[in-house]
Amino acid sequence: MGEEADAEKKKELGDQLSEAAIKSKIDGEVLQEAAAEKESLVRVIEVATAGQFEQKEIKISAEPKRVPLKVIQTLEADPNRHWVIRRATSKRIEVWLPRHGWLLDAKGKLINEARPPGGMVTGGIGSEHF
Repeated sequence: MGEEADAEKKKELGDQLSEAAIKSKIDGEVLQEAAAEKESLVRVIEVATAGQFEQKEIKISAEPKRVPLKVIQTLEADPNRHWVIRRATSKRIEVWLPRHGWLLDAKGKLINEARPPGGMVTGGIGSEHF
């Protein structure tokens, strides 16, 4: 390759080469940083799960598909109180407000309803029984 005779062109090529070298160095550092962060995360997960993460991870076996939702049960909520929804079994759901509870099946059918005596509140906010 010949040497560039035009001083202005030579300076321009030098600047472009410098910028490319700096960008390449920065890109390499960013990639190394990302790889180091990923490796750190893997180590944290392994320690936190006593090496069981890979064995216990639930893998998604198929592509997700959209499922239409429909209202199956409407419950009257109390806007001044917290509520809890929890899965009681694989086919049952519990919904609790401080003074009322519902047990629903997988299709939304009401299985049982509870209204604990005394309205569950025994001493004010924070003592609600769910």
